[in-house]
Amino acid sequence: MATQSGIRRRKKASSKSKDGNKDKETKPASSPNDTNNLDDPNSTPADPTLASVFFSHPLIRVGRFILIPYLLFHALNYIALQRPEWVGMATFGTMKLRPSVPTFDERQVLILGASIQDNKLMAAKLADTLKLEVAHETFDSLHNYCRDGSTSWYQIMRFLSYVPNTSDNRNKKNNTEVGRQKVEAFQELCIDRSSSLVSQFFDPRKYSPSDECSSREVWSQCWSRECFRTLRHLWDCTGNDNSNNLEDERFCMPSFRRILHQTRHPLSTIQLLNETYCSIEKIEHSFRKIVAGFFPYRDWEAMSSCLELVSWYTWDFESTLLNARRAGVVEGMFPLESTSPCEVAALAEFTDPAQALYTPHVDRLTKLCHSEESNKATSKHSFVPQNNKKNAEATAWTWENLMSAITEGTDKRSAQKASLIESLKSLSEDLGYGEGVDDELSEFI
Repeated sequence: MATQSGIRRRKKASSKSKDGNKDKETKPASSPNDTNNLDDPNSTPADPTLASVFFSHPLIRVGRFILIPYLLFHALNYIALQRPEWVGMATFGTMKLRPSVPTFDERQVLILGASIQDNKLMAAKLADTLKLEVAHETFDSLHNYCRDGSTSWYQIMRFLSYVPNTSDNRNKKNNTEVGRQKVEAFQELCIDRSSSLVSQFFDPRKYSPSDECSSREVWSQCWSRECFRTLRHLWDCTGNDNSNNLEDERFCMPSFRRILHQTRHPLSTIQLLNETYCSIEKIEHSFRKIVAGFFPYRDWEAMSSCLELVSWYTWDFESTLLNARRAGVVEGMFPLESTSPCEVAALAEFTDPAQALYTPHVDRLTKLCHSEESNKATSKHSFVPQNNKKNAEATAWTWENLMSAITEGTDKRSAQKASLIESLKSLSEDLGYGEGVDDELSEFI
């Protein structure tokens, strides 16, 4: 019996060993990338590939949500501004975009105003209420939506031949001194660029595309040279003594179908400029240099206060455009305080079929400005700065207030200060205002 039981145990053991070897042979080897082995402390993880590392990086995971919209935005702008015909080709003519406007082609309107804030407001209102492509201090129509026109302060340099020719200021300086002030103005605009005023006021990258300078550069020597070239072409380009530049295709370009003079009451303008330029010394210094280059025959350095500076600047700027209008190079003038966006569009001849450069504007603006839902477009109060607390809380100045502020701490019987006030009063009448600011206009200060 013992022998038989021993034999049975040996048979069972041999059958178990055979079954075990069979399981070992039939069980497939686990893959190094098998996720079932991740919990096994003895397993060895596979080496990550370059692609897996790249696409799992946090910057790539998040960046695609930024990069793709960014590239799409620029691609759409490129097509709309430079290749609009592609849309017509892709849709077999069922959809057509507005034609592109080369940088130096004619535009509909240039609006000139003495205040940067007013010019910005005008461009924003025309774009928002009338859907016109009018931009502030921007002229490169291949990269910006300014195909209908621009608002500007620095384009006053086109009309420097019309600076008032008064004997009391032209006899004070010789040509050498005048040339020095012009050079200093160029240097402030193109090299120093030491204040935010300059970057808001003049940026050659928004004037025209450059064949030499990269648009990706914030500022460089290349853009400084481009800046000088731009200023040289614009400086007094509507004057008579420009025979040396007439062969240059960039001379006094782009041209505009209508050039309009945007005005405010001089007291309102002076108060606004005083708040803008005289509160920060760095901005005041930059503004003084630029104005001295524009109107070099006045002794700007001798002025005792920034308020006197902006007062004389207001007179020089407005008087220059009045002279240009009398000469026929500025076609129209309108008061900002009492002109609606639709009236501005009419002055710019957007609604005139014979003068409108982009004819689809004619019917669209005519319908808009005569519709019952065009309150914003026809409102006389469209250009009131709604969010400017300083303007909202300010009280209207009078000539007595201005005289008192200018002569504070100086000789109140100064003939020059009295001459300034009288000149501004005369300017106020030439612009179509009375001597003072009435109740209706005081809210625009």
